Amino acid sequence: MPEQTLEQKISRWEDQRAIKNLMGKYALTMLLEERTEAFDRFWSRREDVCLGFNDGWYAGAGAIKGYYRAQADRTAAESALLEKLFPEKLGALSKEKKYGVGHLDNRPVSAPVVAVAADGQTAKGMWTCFGCYTAFDPQYGPQSHWNWSVYAVDFAKENDNWRIWHMQYLTELDTLCGSDWTKPARPAKERPEFASLAEAAVPGPNVPAALHEPWSKTRTAAKLPPLPRAYETFSETFSYGMGGQTA
Repeated sequence: MPEQTLEQKISRWEDQRAIKNLMGKYALTMLLEERTEAFDRFWSRREDVCLGFNDGWYAGAGAIKGYYRAQADRTAAESALLEKLFPEKLGALSKEKKYGVGHLDNRPVSAPVVAVAADGQTAKGMWTCFGCYTAFDPQYGPQSHWNWSVYAVDFAKENDNWRIWHMQYLTELDTLCGSDWTKPARPAKERPEFASLAEAAVPGPNVPAALHEPWSKTRTAAKLPPLPRAYETFSETFSYGMGGQTA
């Protein structure tokens, strides 16, 4: 890439800071249980937006919004069930205060690697994520998990604001807290009172695909999408979206 002027370097630094802040805000939005607002807050308005997980893609705005909505509906179902199970503690609370009770989804991002295109219209970034969350399993009830994952994201600048264009959230390891992750996790006992949560399951990706194999004792070294690297325009680099670079 040609030598940059001081003004160009400052602009690039400001873009990188804005992108890092965007991803921090995204992680906090998940923690604050504000998923129904996530698409409008952070996502591009391009037609080919997509959100990828180990098992496939939520392709298109409708599918991504539906994913966030299903997560929010699941949390609401969990809250309603807990109110039913513990009316003396939760019955007097408002609907807003009961929402998300007992729930935790904390997945902070770290180790950012960000590359902004020379034309300033797109960018790429990767982050690691060492998080924890509470899952209300229909068979075993509340379960605490550790989660190690990687974000790989393409960004587009729209109306002078950076927005998520393509995102992969690839899980390397997901295990019960306090367990030996080299062995199958076995919850202590079954909790039939949580069986109704099976009806609130989050639908799978609308484009199933094998994007990433999580860690196992027999898996070879981690295979992840390539790190962002300097580029002029998006047509000259790879994509983290569908048909692009996956693990």
